[in-house]
Amino acid sequence: MKLIGLCFFIYFGFSQHISQIDSFDAFGTINDGEFYMAWELPMISEQDGSLVHGYFNTKSGGKKVMFKTLATSPKNQIVMVFFNGKDKVESVYMFRAENSSLKLKDKNIYWLGKQEVNKSYAFTKSLLQETNEKEARYGLLNIHQKHDETLSYYTERYKKTRSEEEKKSFIFWIGQTKTEKALPFLNDIYKKADSEELQEKVIFAYFQNETKASQLKLIQIAKNDTDMELRKKAIFWLSQLAQSHMEHFFNELIYSEDEVEIKNAAIFALYQKGLAKELENIVESAKDVRLRKKALFWLGQLGDQQSVSVIEKILDQN
Repeated sequence: MKLIGLCFFIYFGFSQHISQIDSFDAFGTINDGEFYMAWELPMISEQDGSLVHGYFNTKSGGKKVMFKTLATSPKNQIVMVFFNGKDKVESVYMFRAENSSLKLKDKNIYWLGKQEVNKSYAFTKSLLQETNEKEARYGLLNIHQKHDETLSYYTERYKKTRSEEEKKSFIFWIGQTKTEKALPFLNDIYKKADSEELQEKVIFAYFQNETKASQLKLIQIAKNDTDMELRKKAIFWLSQLAQSHMEHFFNELIYSEDEVEIKNAAIFALYQKGLAKELENIVESAKDVRLRKKALFWLGQLGDQQSVSVIEKILDQN
């Protein structure tokens, strides 16, 4: 293993000891009890500054480290993993090199420099052969954006496990793969699930998937599922989507749905998206006084100037 001791100058005269290693093969020769490994990937982060698992901030004794002087491009992704022994991953973090200012424990950092995505992915999969702290390593697997290959990895392990908790975990990570190819598998789980809790996990996975097909599936559940609670869950997660066209769907539920609970869930969804005008329309035009009161209540909770003006207008009319 090639090790090059570096004293890396940072803020206020602090320094952090960084050792250069030349490949992932050198991992097996590291003898530290606790240590960091970090490397650069020639790709842009999907979510800059995403904490995948655990925490890097320390209460005391930490030192700030910047990686932009080590990376070949400030836009590239840095991956950092904190190990408590080689068989336990405590933290996984990803960020753009230009935005990296982390307060770290005073432990050695082993820096691999720029690595190929495929080699980094293979190293991550090798870590998953261990038994401890798999959740952190799954997060590390996902950030490589090899969605189809990662989906296959998760689905095979879902099929093999008999643990209900492991199934829930794999459903979560399947949702994180961000590919429509996950939908047939998730749909099958939802259809065959023998518990509402498992179905709720699938609904959240649809939300995380962030594809057009997964959004349509949420709409389908919200409109047609026989379970009231699952319908309400689907409406809630639809309200968390960034798409602006969702208000049309919520209005459809409010004005055509028979179940008052679903109407109320749709009104709450309008509030979640901050749609004061839509709530005003319900207050002014809904025939059911219960819905008008519900819309007026959530309109008041928005608290912005537009909402205040709308409420003043309604009061002036009465």
